[in-house]
Order: sequence, then structure tokens, then C-alpha cells
Amino acid sequence: MKKAILASAIVATTAFNPQLSQAASLETKQAGVATAGVVAGALAGGPVGMLAAFIGTVYVTEQMENNEEAKQLEQDFLTSQQELHTLNRQLQTANTTISEFETITLDQLQLQVMFKTGEDTLNSHNEKALSTLAVFLQDNPELTVRLDGHADPRGTDEYNNVLSQYRANAVKEALLSAGIQPSRIHLNAHGASTTQAIAGDYETYALERRVDIKIINPTDTPSVAQAH
Repeated sequence: MKKAILASAIVATTAFNPQLSQAASLETKQAGVATAGVVAGALAGGPVGMLAAFIGTVYVTEQMENNEEAKQLEQDFLTSQQELHTLNRQLQTANTTISEFETITLDQLQLQVMFKTGEDTLNSHNEKALSTLAVFLQDNPELTVRLDGHADPRGTDEYNNVLSQYRANAVKEALLSAGIQPSRIHLNAHGASTTQAIAGDYETYALERRVDIKIINPTDTPSVAQAH
């Protein structure tokens, strides 16, 4: 309303000063068009006509302002929709990345702990891998692990059974030391009963001196991750 009154005063002044009229702002010109109705109303209808024309001037001016506000609100809405669309795409990308990361993590945890001939001692590489496994298990307390000890076919069955047991125990002790509860670790010793090596095939023997680690989710079948 203040803008309309101010515009009326400016129009009344610039009616006698063309230079000022040309310099008037677009907003003032728009309001001045409606203000002309006030003068016409005063001439045609006296005070009543002037009041009616003045109310009309205020209405027109407010509609102009409301139209500008509506345009701005529409633009703001479109901008917010675009930003929301961008955020949704970023979220989808993030979820995909997380899923891929989880898959990679489980793949990395498909562990086989390898041993030298006749030994059941962990090397530094094995210790580091088991430390990573322990962190994963601590972050996922619903999971358990199964340890399957193996030996190559050289030696007696009794010796291989004991050796595979010791190897599985070595892995278990490493996990216990890292804070994993005993109830979450299941152990089996197979000796050389699963061997597929041909006699004298030392490369295959090396692959059978191991402990397989299976990560098990009790709610899933089969295991979440498994080493073979």
C-alpha cells in the first residue's frame, strides 16, 4: 500500500516534469497506470469515486507484487526439485557403492590360512589377515566362524589328524586374542581325509596344508562367505 501511495505522489509530480517521468522506475510506472484511476475517479465521482479508484489502485499494485512473488516461489520450487533429484541420484550411487564395498569385504574375508610342511605356526601375513577378520566379526556380532583344519597326505592318519587340529587351534587362538568369544568359533579337524593330491605332487601338497575359514550367519544358509 505504501508503494501505491508513493507512486501516486510521484505521478502527480512528474505530470508537470517529463524528464522525471521518463526516469521513473518500471515499478513506479506500473503503479502510476493504476493511480491515474484515482485522478479520474476524483473528477468523475468526487470522494466516493476517488476512494473506489484508490482501493482499485492498491489491489492492482498488490496483484503485481503477488505475481512476482508467485514467480519467485515457482522458481524456488523448481530449484528445490532439481536439488532433490540430484540428492536422490547421489544417494543411489552411495548405496550402490556401499553394496559393492560389502561384497568386496566378504570376498576379502574368504580366507585360507596356509602352513609350511609339518608346522602349525602362523606367519605375519596370516596374523594380519586374522586381525582384519576379527575386526569384521566384532562389527557383526551375529556372525560366527567355522575353522576346518587340513593336512597333506604325507604321514600317518593319526599324525595328520593331530596336525590339522593344531593348525585350526592356532587360528582360533588368534581370534580369541583379538576379542572374539569362544562360542562364536567352531572348529573341525580333517587330517588328510579330503586330499585330492597325487602322490609326489608337492605343489598340490602345499595347497592342502591349510585352515579354511567359513563366515556363517545363523539366519542364512549357506554361509555368508566361504573359503575353499
